[in-house]
Amino acid sequence: MRLSSFSRTCLATMGLALAACGGSEKKPEELQPKDCNMETGVTQLADGFTGSLKYTVTYEVTGSGEGTITKIYYYDGPSTPKVVENPTLPWTKTVSLYSDQNVGIAMEGSVTNGHFEVKYSGEGKSLSGGSSTSVKVSKNNVCEQLQSTTVN
Repeated sequence: MRLSSFSRTCLATMGLALAACGGSEKKPEELQPKDCNMETGVTQLADGFTGSLKYTVTYEVTGSGEGTITKIYYYDGPSTPKVVENPTLPWTKTVSLYSDQNVGIAMEGSVTNGHFEVKYSGEGKSLSGGSSTSVKVSKNNVCEQLQSTTVN
């Protein structure tokens, strides 16, 4: 089968046009890790109306995507926070705290195309036994970096 010069020119032009369309696909920019040094803040636990309360507090650190957490800091009673180095996620710790003690959690790390969340939640109950005083506490903070996608 012989192609005319017109047919060869059309096919060559269409081939170049298709190659140009396929070759210009935009690649997403490579993300650099985002520093995630964050905390919930430190709060002093309150007394109940009838006196001291015992709090059961659960600390949690979760995440997705690529990233590294180098340290987690949390309060478990004394005024100096505990430090956990190079934890594995998800990380959870439940502690007992009392009125006038500090509650809070923090972390150091970095994330790429994902997120980390630090949080605590708990409940304080009366130590006097006479009344059923109950106080709830909770707080969280999120660090995220999500890659945007471009549609042509």
